[in-house]
Amino acid sequence: VWVQKIELLRRRGDFINCARGGASSNTLSEQFLCDVRRLRPTYCVLALGTNEVSDQTGWRSRMAAFIALLQADGVAPVLCT
Repeated sequence: VWVQKIELLRRRGDFINCARGGASSNTLSEQFLCDVRRLRPTYCVLALGTNEVSDQTGWRSRMAAFIALLQADGVAPVLCT
């Protein structure tokens, strides 16, 4: 279902990719907050964890913090792994 919704938004021009390949969740924190506050999305797809193999505990706490920030700004998080 989400894949179809994202594809529809992308075709309408309502989809912005702010991904940073190779980054980990601890290097994205500051830029993530700036992007969310500047772009004010309705949804935010979080695909974090691939580069976090050695830091699962830290990754989980940072993911929870990202979700809390999104919700506080009225953004619905879409979680991917």
